[in-house]
Amino acid sequence: MPAKVPENPRVCLLRGEDDYNKHLFLKELLDKNVTEEMKDFDFETLEGTDIDADRVIAALSACPFMAERRVTYLKNPNKMPEPEQKKLAEYIINMPETSLLIMTVPAAEKVDGRPKKGSEVVADLSKAAKKVGEVKDFGALKRGDAKVLIKNLLGEYGLKATETVITTLQQRLGTESPVIVSEIGKLRDYMGGEKSVKPEHVDAVISETPEEKIFKLVDAVAAQNKRNALKLMAEQMNGADDPAAEAARTLAMIARQYRLIFQAKVLEAKGVRIFKKEYVPEDVAALLPKEPNIIAVLSRQPWNTDTVKKQAKMSDRSVANAFAAIHKADKLLKGMDEGGDPKSIMFDLAAELCK
Repeated sequence: MPAKVPENPRVCLLRGEDDYNKHLFLKELLDKNVTEEMKDFDFETLEGTDIDADRVIAALSACPFMAERRVTYLKNPNKMPEPEQKKLAEYIINMPETSLLIMTVPAAEKVDGRPKKGSEVVADLSKAAKKVGEVKDFGALKRGDAKVLIKNLLGEYGLKATETVITTLQQRLGTESPVIVSEIGKLRDYMGGEKSVKPEHVDAVISETPEEKIFKLVDAVAAQNKRNALKLMAEQMNGADDPAAEAARTLAMIARQYRLIFQAKVLEAKGVRIFKKEYVPEDVAALLPKEPNIIAVLSRQPWNTDTVKKQAKMSDRSVANAFAAIHKADKLLKGMDEGGDPKSIMFDLAAELCK
């Protein structure tokens, strides 16, 4: 949640993935340092996409007119050319104490998991800000914080939801605050005048995760509901841009779920009823694989515990047959020539799992 706002900063650089709490911190910082009387004379907002360092320096060099300090808010300093950022960094080391510089950098764009060049300020500017002021890093939300954010947003919009619905929302929306804020806003718009959020409302606005779809497929298999299993497999495969890639991904997820089911059966056979690390004896834990490890998975996804336990009630023979069918499908997909049909292989797998 928002960090504590400093008392008398000279420079504040706000950065990181959590744009929502970054915005809350910025609002509190501005409320604390910019009065209504100051806004026309001693407060200025600048945009880094279309200015140079000299323009920012001019704002910081100006004397306050009606307040003790003049506040300059610089959005997107990372958009300034690198030489301009370095020039600004040199200046703020000795900037007047009658000025306050606030800079905000949005969540970094990423390519292959790494920040895209230009999505962060240069090191010189970051170091200078830290030397004379504060650098606040707003990292990605943890699952618990994401859940609190969802509850807060629903409350702000006058919406109510059960704990189950809130858990589903957190599961589908993840921990990126911009995504959560955007999707809960869409949910509010969809609700119209209704105040109670139901599962069908969530389903209409926010797509199921791939994992949820696989859970439903395995549930259908466990219930020996061949018709539903084929329907769910069709939903998974139809419309895929690359059927072969989608088949491989879906097969991997199905195989992973059955490995978790097998581990759940092992734990229950050993008398373990609570699937948490502290309740699993060391000798039993040693029997479990490192990846996927059911204890580790359920510690990250506690909402899936009941699902896995329910699916683990299928017979040992059904689980063994499932592994054989998965192995067969894997061999067919890997040995498939260019004319092969990955959809047919996956539909055959769904039917085989129901036997």
